[in-house]
Amino acid sequence: MLLSGCTEESGVSEGDGISEGFGISSEANLDNLCPGWSGTAVIKVVNGQDKERTIVVSARVSWQPDEGYEALPEEYLSWFTIVNETANMGVGEVREVIINIDIPEDVDYAGKKAEFRIRADDVSQTGLIQMAVESKWYITTVK
Repeated sequence: MLLSGCTEESGVSEGDGISEGFGISSEANLDNLCPGWSGTAVIKVVNGQDKERTIVVSARVSWQPDEGYEALPEEYLSWFTIVNETANMGVGEVREVIINIDIPEDVDYAGKKAEFRIRADDVSQTGLIQMAVESKWYITTVK
């Protein structure tokens, strides 16, 4: 998916989706963004497990960003609003989760390359070991 933004090259592009197992769509790139830019991304969450699950999707600071990227500061995670963040999912169900992106007009985050994560937690689990999956999202801002 590509959304128009600050330049003709601005927008969102997403990696390959998933079709089975428990997971979320792979990485996404948000390129050439600037203050005042807004758009929408849609990811897929898959419950390929053997029972119903309650999934909560959230944006998180990247604990170990890739080389050439910094962790997107936590205060900027508010740019990403997950519209339907909680889903009760049946066996084999695939859900689309909408993420609205709104960069404030007055933000000072120009010329940056940052990484953050979109995470899906299975909150219906009990016990010591619990499952969650993350996808990497990369953001570049114009100078």
